[in-house]
Amino acid sequence: MTDRREERFFDNAEEYRNYVTGILEGGWIGDIRTNQDPDYFVLHRPLGCIKVRTTEAGDWAPFVEGDFRKIVASRPSALVAWGKSNGFSPESFKCCGICAANTDYQKELSVALAEQFPEAKIEEKSRLTEASPEDIRAAKKLSYEISGEYYLETSWNNYQAIKYYGKALDIDPEDAANYHNRARAYIRNGEGDKALEDCNQAISLKPEFAEAFTTRSNAYIQIGGDLRSRAEISDYDKAIEIYGKAIEDCNQALSLDPENFKAYANRGLSYSKQREFDKAIEDFTQAIQLKPEDAKLYRCRGDAHDAQSRQDQAIEDHTQAIKLDPYCSEAYFGRGLAYFNKGELDKALEDFSKSMLNPDLLAQGYFLQARIHNALEDQAKAQGCYEKAWALGYYEP
Repeated sequence: MTDRREERFFDNAEEYRNYVTGILEGGWIGDIRTNQDPDYFVLHRPLGCIKVRTTEAGDWAPFVEGDFRKIVASRPSALVAWGKSNGFSPESFKCCGICAANTDYQKELSVALAEQFPEAKIEEKSRLTEASPEDIRAAKKLSYEISGEYYLETSWNNYQAIKYYGKALDIDPEDAANYHNRARAYIRNGEGDKALEDCNQAISLKPEFAEAFTTRSNAYIQIGGDLRSRAEISDYDKAIEIYGKAIEDCNQALSLDPENFKAYANRGLSYSKQREFDKAIEDFTQAIQLKPEDAKLYRCRGDAHDAQSRQDQAIEDHTQAIKLDPYCSEAYFGRGLAYFNKGELDKALEDFSKSMLNPDLLAQGYFLQARIHNALEDQAKAQGCYEKAWALGYYEP
């Protein structure tokens, strides 16, 4: 495969990830896919340079946390040429931990510096320092973070995301962002209790971390849902209490970030679980104003309207959700339920059929179809749907 390092550099982690995943086999960058080991990638297949611009003069410091991360993947000749064209001094390239992990890369970079900055007359030893343990440690940490972010955001492999954020935390156990990101992966993995622990740690390290409060509310909502699914009344009461904690976290998140649409959405969902539907509708409306393209928000508000016997508003919201996301099976199910409660049984039957493409809605869909067939006095079809629902373990609540 053609070596593509000469071709480009990357302005951000997302662009880098997209580039990695776009290459399916072989070559220098294929190694990270084959080995799935950031240690190998950092130490044996150097990216070139991972830096953050930290001064107005344009010089770089290695691996400094900040709002702007520059990820460059290129041969030294292309890296130095790009740096020179962007106003960087030759001293900017003196400390490059990932580069310094590879002696061949050091030599090539020295040649490139001499070619691009012949007037500088930099002594050989000053062109590039040896990689310090701190540089290698920071390189590994950032590599683990990039891997964790890839698995969390792109491939949705929660187990791998948890693994790599954990490796980053082994290197730096004081990084609130990595606790928060691992918590997000735990929530997607259905491990609300572990997510709660990580959110607590993130908030203790960074008390004004608005997103961590929002994510902790997600953890509480998940834990509350698990409790509600049990038959014991005491568990239901505990769930209602847990939803109250989610609301408190959303309040805190909104006090730190008033435009946090997720906090409004989570608070609305928690109010719905507590059957305070008017408050839920108000919060979902606020969230929609902040993010009008999010189908889930319309679906949740539609469910709240239906619970308040406002079927027309529910149908309108679910229809909007379907326009935004034609594959939103939950919206078809919610609209079908609204049609059912309104007495428009044929439309309800059609929507339930569409929603049942989602395996999670299959059993309940059969059960509701059975009720519709009963209402339409088609006992044979009703019995068939009941049996399918029962076979899947669903019985009337």
